[in-house]
Amino acid sequence: MSDNIEDFIKSIPEFKASRLSSLYSNFQKLKTLNKEGYEANIQAWQSLLLKLISNHKIIDSNVSFTTYNPDILKFLGISNYGQPQNLGNEYLLNHRSFHEQGLSYILVSKESYISVINDTKSYLSPKVFSPFEQLLAKYRTLYFIKQAQEALEIIKEEINKQATYSSKLFNSDSLFTFLSTHIKISRQDLDLFLKYWNRDIQQCHVQKLDQITYIKFSPKEDLTPDDIHIIDLQSTIQNLHNRSTQLSNKLSNLKLEFKQVLTLPSKQQQRIKLRHLLTQRQTLMASLEKTSAIHNELCGIFEKINDSRMNMEVYIQYLASSAVLKNMNSRVSIEEIEEVKSEIEEEMAKADEISDALVGDGRNIVDEDEIEKELEELEREVVEDEDEDKVIERLKKLNLDEAAKPISEQDKQEEMQEAPKEKIPIPN
Repeated sequence: MSDNIEDFIKSIPEFKASRLSSLYSNFQKLKTLNKEGYEANIQAWQSLLLKLISNHKIIDSNVSFTTYNPDILKFLGISNYGQPQNLGNEYLLNHRSFHEQGLSYILVSKESYISVINDTKSYLSPKVFSPFEQLLAKYRTLYFIKQAQEALEIIKEEINKQATYSSKLFNSDSLFTFLSTHIKISRQDLDLFLKYWNRDIQQCHVQKLDQITYIKFSPKEDLTPDDIHIIDLQSTIQNLHNRSTQLSNKLSNLKLEFKQVLTLPSKQQQRIKLRHLLTQRQTLMASLEKTSAIHNELCGIFEKINDSRMNMEVYIQYLASSAVLKNMNSRVSIEEIEEVKSEIEEEMAKADEISDALVGDGRNIVDEDEIEKELEELEREVVEDEDEDKVIERLKKLNLDEAAKPISEQDKQEEMQEAPKEKIPIPN
């Protein structure tokens, strides 16, 4: 018993510390001595199991559903009090006949599994189930539905992965083989799953012919004669593959026997054994070659069937698309389009006339001379801006270092000589 489950049990209000001794004892005697105490204990265990189920704390299993028979007493045990003492015998928690008869009822039932949950008395008549027994039956059904849904998701993932029409088609053998590689499952489990998928949630179609169960996973499409032929072809291809594998294994084993020929005591025995092995190898190789050729040919046909199905689906889409286009185009007339366009142009012209009439003479308030004058001013401003930009560029190109040099005496004299002499006025 893991600590977290024990903590969970003790967190249930009905399982407070003061009541644990009574709940884990053999409280069968309370049924006559203290009926209210007896019913209180029953209700406490009901409450616990419901909360264990709803919080996904209940024991899980790696075994198949039809053999699912967990040691619930051990699972519910806690420190200091051990396992519950009054549940195993009174409520048949581990009674195999309960599970087996429950299974047989579900298999023959025409009702949904939910109704089985609500009417568990029917499949162990004349035994009248207690509420606790009904709760256990409910858990078994919930566990089954969980397993069935998980298996269905595995199948859907494979169908989506292959993306072919044939991937939806199985017989019971091929489906069992496929699921066995992903989950632990029995033949009885598969029978239950198929009944649930087909009858209760309508996720597949099932048909039995000549002791062969044919299955199609498509809620909207019935199982057709073509589907049955495809499933039979799949089965034949698988049998040929298995046959090829068997022959290849025999040839591999034969190689070991060839090596053992030399261990024989006499040459005569070696020759006899070798002749036998050579004949056997020749027969096996011929059979393998023939089997492989047929297998390859049927695989080619099988692929063409998938291609043909895809072609048919594409053709149906072409027809549907053509009908849609024809229907849409039938609602549009070329002549009416021209008339509509002409009417639009007339109405747009009329709108312009109305706008002109509303604006009146106000649209010619600015005369032509004023426009010309404004243009000349704009052009002059642009020219001035350009000249200013050129001056700035030239200044940027000046050697500022050179301009910052101190002026020599010789340069000053030359500047003074070059400068025009200022005339000094002579006073009268």
